[in-house]
Amino acid sequence: MNNVKKILANGYLPLIPVLLWNILLVDYLPMELRPEFFNLDIPSFILWGENIFRTLIFMFPLFFVLDVKGEVGGRGLIIYMVGVLIYFMSWGALILWPDSAWSNSVLGFTAPAYTPLIWLAGLAFMTKGYYFNLSYKKWHYLIPMFFFFVFHLSHALYVYFRSSI
Repeated sequence: MNNVKKILANGYLPLIPVLLWNILLVDYLPMELRPEFFNLDIPSFILWGENIFRTLIFMFPLFFVLDVKGEVGGRGLIIYMVGVLIYFMSWGALILWPDSAWSNSVLGFTAPAYTPLIWLAGLAFMTKGYYFNLSYKKWHYLIPMFFFFVFHLSHALYVYFRSSI
């Protein structure tokens, strides 16, 4: 039973719904947001920065121990759930209404790039420690998350302005 508790407390568990959502629905996004077009002719420093920090923010949670029963962890869980809902809605709007004013606006088009900030921040607050002997500080995750956000949003903005011209 102890192993089940460890698995359920692993920081990677909250990433699974987001990863599945992305894998299952990416082909339904407007063409500009599909990987074959989205990654076309992007400056290498943006791609490198984005991929380095994406790797960090998706690898760190493997070593996280979550605690959603405490006050901070409980708030983190709420932030995470609201953030995932908003993130899913940002994709849904682009998939269901690709020709809408929202989907064609800079805010709507780039929403899948900036809304992860919410659910990732929730994950940072749900984390109580590591599986190894190092004291967890929220900035351990929030700093690489911020840099991922900067590069990911820059990427989305680059594609938006390239597509809008």
